Amino acid sequence: PAITLEDYTGLTAERPVFTVTDAAVREEIDRLRGEYARQAKVEGRGVQAGDWVIAEVSIALGDEPAPEPKRSLVRLGNNIPGFDEQILGQGGEETRTFKLAYPDDYQEEERRGKEAAFVVCVQSISEQVLPDLTDEWVSEVTELSGIASLEEQIREGLKARYVLLSEQILERRIMDQLSARATMVFPRAMVDSEVRFLLGELIGGLEERGQTYDQYLEAA
Repeated sequence: PAITLEDYTGLTAERPVFTVTDAAVREEIDRLRGEYARQAKVEGRGVQAGDWVIAEVSIALGDEPAPEPKRSLVRLGNNIPGFDEQILGQGGEETRTFKLAYPDDYQEEERRGKEAAFVVCVQSISEQVLPDLTDEWVSEVTELSGIASLEEQIREGLKARYVLLSEQILERRIMDQLSARATMVFPRAMVDSEVRFLLGELIGGLEERGQTYDQYLEAA
């Protein structure tokens, strides 16, 4: 593309400064502990946030008849909006029925934006048990001597990550200003090439789903 850049002097952009907090360090430590967590079956209570649940689940889209339930492993915090709230407090062998709509950006295209009827029967509940944070545990899972050295390593890592992020944001802000001051003319051949590329990707995806381009246009 031919680019005509107007005056680029006198630009100002704010560089954000991020501070490493104790809470951020603790969050990273808890993330590490989560990698070594175990699941422990619980009795005598209902489903809580963070639990793993084995349940018989039946999902019927729209007016479709309810299919046979399938045994599924459900991790709270990893479901469509509203699902977790519907099963909170649900006990073992209890069945709940509810309706929810799939998000418009759901990974399975055929479910996007559609309402579905859910039937969930909880079979068992497990909670995540994190390992105790001790010097001995840190030495076992890392090459560090203990908690203090782990905290220091994480703090230095976060500082480096924040500096890089600050630079990227600053660069993006400057580039946005330069783009606003520039006139870009793209050659017709370049535009046609990009259109052909995008169209090829679209048609390839349609063919994988057994749909023609004309059917796609009509549906859209």
